[in-house]
Amino acid sequence: MIRTLKSVQHGNITRFFGWCREGNKFLLVHEFMSGDFEFMSADLEYALFRSPQSLSWKNRVNVIFDICEALCYLHRRRILHRQVKASNILLKVVSDAEEGHLVTKAKLHDFRLAEALGHGDKIFVDKSLVDKWSLDLSFRDLPPEAVKDGIFSEEFDVYAFGIVILQIVTGKHTTGTFPNCYQFRLRNWLVEKRENNCLEDAIDPKLGMHLSFTTASHLLRREAIALLNLGLECLQPDRIKRPSMFNIMENLLRILHTEHNRKAK
Repeated sequence: MIRTLKSVQHGNITRFFGWCREGNKFLLVHEFMSGDFEFMSADLEYALFRSPQSLSWKNRVNVIFDICEALCYLHRRRILHRQVKASNILLKVVSDAEEGHLVTKAKLHDFRLAEALGHGDKIFVDKSLVDKWSLDLSFRDLPPEAVKDGIFSEEFDVYAFGIVILQIVTGKHTTGTFPNCYQFRLRNWLVEKRENNCLEDAIDPKLGMHLSFTTASHLLRREAIALLNLGLECLQPDRIKRPSMFNIMENLLRILHTEHNRKAK
């Protein structure tokens, strides 16, 4: 797997250089992501949930595209990431010559659990290990087939990417407990919103879309709602019903402005 990771070279994936050993610990060595962190933090989790500055809609769309392209690249090479989550998406503000201003670029990070698919389309993991992961807060969003049968496949990454889409659009964590003991589940909350035809209410209020009724903001609201529906499709309980990363890219290109209609690398 180390040899496979060293061959991975993509603009939206942190470059892997090798590994080293420190005592009984094995460490993976990746590129360092530098940037102006007064303007933008180092990872998506901080930018969405703790940063005093809110990501603009354009930057959120950029992040979704960048990570989708990264996963398309990996799946084309039959590599599973298995840890797609906001804290493993690193951000950097760069100057874009075509755009003429600063834009946010995202890179997928942390390949500790990455694995190449063999002849089949899935990997089986010991159920006791999955149970242990389920107790870890960083793995609380495992899809049903992983929890029940220890199955890891490309659809596992799709499920995780769907969660990222929903978090980016809503600005909410996937779970939470409120003072009245109400246990919040982002997916269930959004399904209820969709059934009541009020998905627009789920858009992150920090974006301010609901306060404006200009033609531009109406378009952005339509995009946000379409992305929420796409994210929910990725969270289908039956993994076979989830779209592939390539289908997701096609949907993104259809949903969003033509200025974003770039081909997946």
